[in-house]
Amino acid sequence: VTLFFFMISTWMDPIVQVCEAVYAGHPVQRMAALAFMLSFYVASPLIAFNVFTAFSIDVYSKVKEQLDSGDEDPVAENLSDLRVTLAERGLVLRTAQSMDGNRSQMYKEIFDEDGDDDDEEEDSE
Repeated sequence: VTLFFFMISTWMDPIVQVCEAVYAGHPVQRMAALAFMLSFYVASPLIAFNVFTAFSIDVYSKVKEQLDSGDEDPVAENLSDLRVTLAERGLVLRTAQSMDGNRSQMYKEIFDEDGDDDDEEEDSE
């Protein structure tokens, strides 16, 4: 739990002082405990930042790929067909995909590394 608090907050000197006091007569163990706490305090934000950076780059590349490709997603294509059909009948329909729909589609593309291979495998079984 202590290391988790180090990770999400800041260096907590009272805890470090207690660990130093526990190993007062043992300089090697004292230095090992301090080195462990210091390394965790330094390494955990670095790891968290690297994971966040990788995720951000992945989101950016998916959004850029989606904007660069001229392909419409199936929902937008169906809505266009519905608009044309209703316009031919003289009815007006204003539709747009919601932000939640856009967000869920982006998450689906980010976390679906294999593309549509999973659907094809299920169909073949």
